[in-house]
Amino acid sequence: MKRIIFVLVLCLVLVGCVEKKEKEIEPEGTINGYTYKITTGDNNHYKVRGYYIDTLNQPDAPWYYTVAMGKKNTGGYSINIKSLNIDEEGNARIEVKEKKPNKDEAATMAFTYPYVTIEVNKPFKFVFIVSQSRTCFSSHFCISSLTTFLTSSVISWPP
Repeated sequence: MKRIIFVLVLCLVLVGCVEKKEKEIEPEGTINGYTYKITTGDNNHYKVRGYYIDTLNQPDAPWYYTVAMGKKNTGGYSINIKSLNIDEEGNARIEVKEKKPNKDEAATMAFTYPYVTIEVNKPFKFVFIVSQSRTCFSSHFCISSLTTFLTSSVISWPP
C-alpha cells in the first residue's frame, strides 16, 4: 500500500515538474475559411508602431495585416505572432510577442523597423491586435488600399 502511494506521489511530482511548451502558430494554415501566411522582416516603410492594412485593388487579391514595432535605435528587436484566432463571422484577434535585446547582448548599432505580416485570402470583418503585455496597436492605412478598404465591409475605423 505504501508503494502505491509513493508511486502516485512520485508521478504527480514528475508531471508537475514537466515544462509546458507553448503551442506555436504554424507559418501557414487555414482557420474558419481564412487561408493565412505569416512573414517577418525589417523595413523602414513601417516607421510608426501600429498595424497596417493593405491589398491590391484587384478582385481576389490577398489582404496584408502588418504589425510593426516602429523605429528602434538598435538591432535585436523582433515581433512574432503568438496567436491568431478568427471566429466564424470573420472577426480576428491577433496576439503578438515583442522581443527586446538583452542588456548584456551585443546589438547592431543601426535603426531597425521590425514587423510581422499576416497575408489572408479575404479581409477580416474586424481586427483586434494586442501584445503579450496587453498593449493595443493603433491602425494605419496604406495608400494603395485606402479606397478598397473604405468601400469594403471591413469595420476597423476608428482605431
